Amino acid sequence: MLNTIASELLIKIAKGEIDIQKLVRKQLSDRGIDDQRNWIGPDKARKYWEKYKMPV
Repeated sequence: MLNTIASELLIKIAKGEIDIQKLVRKQLSDRGIDDQRNWIGPDKARKYWEKYKMPV
């Protein structure tokens, strides 16, 4: 699975320059799906994934 990801992106993730969880939540929100792979639409998905944000 990770073989298809560019090395440059993997390096940035490893160095903490990219928050992978935030990136994945954005992708899932944009696709409009929840954690059960149900399509709920982008607006509801954005609200749904908000609860998983980590406190700073």
